[in-house]
Amino acid sequence: MSQEPITGKSTGQRLRVWVSALLLTGIMLYGLGYLHVNDAESAMRRLLLAALTCGFYLYSARRGWATKWACSISLLFSLYVMLGIGRGYGYPTTVLAASALETDVQESWEFLLNLDVTDIALGLVAAALAIFYGRQRTQAPRRFSAVLWVVLAILNVFGLFTVQAIKSVVKYRSEHAVLEAKPGAVDWQIERVERNRNLKVLVIGESVNRRYMSVMGSPWKTTPFLDASPQVAAYAQYHAPAPNTVTSLVRTLSYSTMADGSFDPDRNVMALAHAAGYTAHWISNQGSVGKHDTKIAWIARQADSYRFLDQPPAVAPYRDDFAMLNVLRSQLETPGTIAPDAVIVLHMMGSHPDACERVTDMPIAFQSGQGHHIDCYLTSLRKLDLFLQKLDELLQTWRPDQHEILFVSDHSLRVEPASDWERWKEQLHMPNKNIYVEPNIQEAYDTALLHIDTGRKEAMRNTTPISGYDFFHLYANWLGVKSPMVQPGKNLAAPTSSAPIQVYNWQRMVPWSELPDAPVFAPARADGKGSAVSAAAPAR
Repeated sequence: MSQEPITGKSTGQRLRVWVSALLLTGIMLYGLGYLHVNDAESAMRRLLLAALTCGFYLYSARRGWATKWACSISLLFSLYVMLGIGRGYGYPTTVLAASALETDVQESWEFLLNLDVTDIALGLVAAALAIFYGRQRTQAPRRFSAVLWVVLAILNVFGLFTVQAIKSVVKYRSEHAVLEAKPGAVDWQIERVERNRNLKVLVIGESVNRRYMSVMGSPWKTTPFLDASPQVAAYAQYHAPAPNTVTSLVRTLSYSTMADGSFDPDRNVMALAHAAGYTAHWISNQGSVGKHDTKIAWIARQADSYRFLDQPPAVAPYRDDFAMLNVLRSQLETPGTIAPDAVIVLHMMGSHPDACERVTDMPIAFQSGQGHHIDCYLTSLRKLDLFLQKLDELLQTWRPDQHEILFVSDHSLRVEPASDWERWKEQLHMPNKNIYVEPNIQEAYDTALLHIDTGRKEAMRNTTPISGYDFFHLYANWLGVKSPMVQPGKNLAAPTSSAPIQVYNWQRMVPWSELPDAPVFAPARADGKGSAVSAAAPAR
């Protein structure tokens, strides 16, 4: 970078500095997640942030060393822009910090392999602009204050991003420290427990969009076993409490309140099972994640026995949910390991984070016309159906006609029809991101709740609105717990309504009904497998 001063006559030089500064400001605000404008107040804050960032670039252009610093900072943040996190999920929050710290190597690798070409291109453009900006000959006017430059270097989008990222990690660690402590004593005020002799299995699914499950009324034939079974109850208006795993499951599996979104992790599904006199077992394909054990792993470790499949010895098929069935079969075959009426939890990997990586062992069953990724996602729902079928058959072998399966998924996903641009990328075998987490849309919360009971003689589809904040009451009543803390009306046989539904969108509690909705796409062929040609109303 040359630092020779230029005269005021170089209008073209000033124009290049201004243009590169303005473009860099826009790209950085967008790529780092600061252009998600929700209201007028937010718009004014964004304008102020843009003005400060642009001012930083223009003021830095007055000295060569300052230009180098601004260029280097921009190049560094261009790498983050390439990840697409800011464009997809917004600025740093505790949720994003938790998602980053509570992942594992396999999930991280799959995330990197599926970076969107749009985000990569945006980051490359930002990097090219930064280099172009850094190569401009610097101006040398009479006045330049290093103190003012430092202030501008802090009070811009890069400074704000850094501060918010640090605060998010600190807040996450403080919350995590609480969860690493031993569970606190809880008075459940249990009056009695009306137990039956059924073996109870709670299956926690991952990223299941019920709008594409035929058992919930979707035209896509994704769940043939569940469709045909007379023992299935499907709850077609169940809504997850939050749009991603970390925030949703801790609310689903703990005593929580929809009015303010609060939850008590000490009052969780394992603690209640113990208090009610059950032995409890947990098998997880989500992993324990080492020193950054998730809040859900913390709950899992309260079981009488727990097994994380990311820890040795390895179980075939590796990284596949069906490995959990092999672990469960081994435990059932070992006398005295599992009581006849025990509570067992199976935590699935599901379609997360890359659906195509989850279905490599089976043929792609659908041709949606919306891209290979969506075909894989629909096939992953078929694999979930097969998993529940094989689990039911396994339990039928060991506890014939005396077992129940309660399935709940953590959250849904936005499944978006492919645009022309995404179809073009598909032809070039580039990864697409038309299946993603989106906290500000109804579809993100429309996930699955199912109950398979060997005592049920006729299938049921219930359309009562149910909040994930009430799942704990459903679970407690399933165990037969009678307590002033448990609402008896929140039961699987005839649940009372949770309406009006509220959800946590990573920032605050919002009415689900006020979020924008998006149509689902339907298959063109009558067999529920063919290409989609048009949008349809959401399956309810």
